[in-house]
Order: sequence, then C-alpha cells, then structure tokens
Amino acid sequence: EWASAYQSTHSLAVTEYFCENVEGTVPSDIRGDFFKAGPGNMERGGKRYRHVLDGDGFVAMFRFRDGLVSYTGRFVETEYYREEEAADSILYRNVFGTERCGAFLTKAFDLAIKNCANTNILKWGDRLFALWEGGRPYELDPNTLETLSQKKCGPFRELGDQF
Repeated sequence: EWASAYQSTHSLAVTEYFCENVEGTVPSDIRGDFFKAGPGNMERGGKRYRHVLDGDGFVAMFRFRDGLVSYTGRFVETEYYREEEAADSILYRNVFGTERCGAFLTKAFDLAIKNCANTNILKWGDRLFALWEGGRPYELDPNTLETLSQKKCGPFRELGDQF
C-alpha cells in the first residue's frame, strides 16, 4: 500500500552503520558523502500529522570510502522537535494543516509556525544545512549529523525570516 511509504522513521535513526550486505562491489575510487533530507516523523503522541510535509526533518548520509558504504541517519533537532519529543504532543501549528493540541480559543491567535527543517539539505563548503522554505536553516555537523544551531544567513535577521 502506498501509505506505508509515509511511516515514521525512528528505527532509521542510527549513529553509524556499515553496510555489509552489498550486492556486487562498490568501486574503491568512489569517495564522498550523499545526503538526503525529508520528513521523517509523521505522528506525535498517537496523533498523525495531517500532511506528510508537516513531518519533522530527517537527514540520511551515505558515506563512500575505500569500497565501503556507511549509513548515518538523524532527526534535525530543532527547538520545536526537542520540545514536542519531550512532551510527546503536537505543541506547534504546522504549515500543511496539522494543528497543535488544545482548545480552539487557546490556539486561535497563535500564529507561530513550526520550522520542520525537512525540505532539503545544502552542503556549503565544509558546512551542512537543513533547509525549510518558511524559516532559517539549521546547521548540522557534516560527520555526525548532530544539530548545531539555527543560522542567520545573509540579509535574513529576524526569527521566521525565509531562507
């Protein structure tokens, strides 16, 4: 079923895993890192997000070295992600229709939107950024994928400015 492609990826979050069961061989002269970003968490506290693009950002890295391939996967640990993970509840409004928990009047004038950091990944020199169209990028450690901090880029100075 197509919906199975939109399951949460908590089991894919690993520090580093060496791929031992490779069909064929990986040429030893292929060296480099391949990064992929997208939504990785589709629910919180038993409540499913209304749209897949409201999912928390997840980054996967495939590292090619000396004929070997390793995989590392981590969630982009934005402040929103950390708070919602600790509460096991949807605490912030999302762009594509997922509402935070609570009564209508408690959230009617709450216009803050969650930065999911789930749209793309940008390698800029030796720096790595998780992107989202509606807010600032988050810098990640390019070796461990650990979330370092949210960044101000160029003319974007206020929290919530688009990248």
